[in-house]
Amino acid sequence: MGVYGSKPRKQAQVLMLGLDGSGKTTLLYRLKYNESVVTVPTVGFNVETLETDRSSLGLTVWDVGGQRKMRPHWRHHYTDTAALVFVVDSWDQKRLDEACKELHRVIRDILF
Repeated sequence: MGVYGSKPRKQAQVLMLGLDGSGKTTLLYRLKYNESVVTVPTVGFNVETLETDRSSLGLTVWDVGGQRKMRPHWRHHYTDTAALVFVVDSWDQKRLDEACKELHRVIRDILF
């Protein structure tokens, strides 16, 4: 019933969140292609599958836009998420408090 190795690999969903301009898309494409790419602000989301070795799960990474109007929609992506990556631009010190508040809100929404 099929060729050896044709069995589909299991995938784990990873959710990448953070404020707009924090570097989520840059990080995603650095992980995917191992190079820096020029990005534009994400409207909606980017989804990429990251290849791992054959014995590991595949990773489907969802990079969801971080604009203020998008943040209430983050919760729609929590279902079936195996891991959360919250990206913070530590150079943007004016927005560190905002990033902290958003991370706390995400954790509260996931846990409760």
